[in-house]
Amino acid sequence: SNLPFIADIDNIFLEENRWDSVVIESSFFNTYFSFVVGTRFEEYNEEIPYTIFITEKVYKPLTNFHPLVYLGNMGSLKKLRELGFKTFHPYIDESYDEEPDNLKRFNMVTEQVNKLCNMELSELHELYWIMSDILIHNHDTYYKTILPKCKDKIERIIDYVMK
Repeated sequence: SNLPFIADIDNIFLEENRWDSVVIESSFFNTYFSFVVGTRFEEYNEEIPYTIFITEKVYKPLTNFHPLVYLGNMGSLKKLRELGFKTFHPYIDESYDEEPDNLKRFNMVTEQVNKLCNMELSELHELYWIMSDILIHNHDTYYKTILPKCKDKIERIIDYVMK
């Protein structure tokens, strides 16, 4: 087996301070899923305002037809669904998204990544194609819904600042 596939890329820092916006397409063409580690990973506390923080790291696989396992705040996948994206349950056990305890959530995510990494290549290939409707939906949702909303907000901010 060639798993796990390590997708290290030479010269990833193509422009100073712009590496986060670079998409290395071969990373998506040569793999079957993405393990995305979010910027925020905090324990849920009902007394303190709780923020779901989703960055470009999540949108890269969603726009490149890639399933993902996401290690982030509790409720992050729920928020993605609220935005119109489809997540990968029942193909990936996403119950970790509802776990308030950091260590338990981390272990649940690790279990899913290990489960995928231990699959035969033929199983991963079949699983990927079974999820193709979800992958297409997520790509289309980003470009038809999310991106236009972001562009509109940016234009309104620029208009406000330039007045």
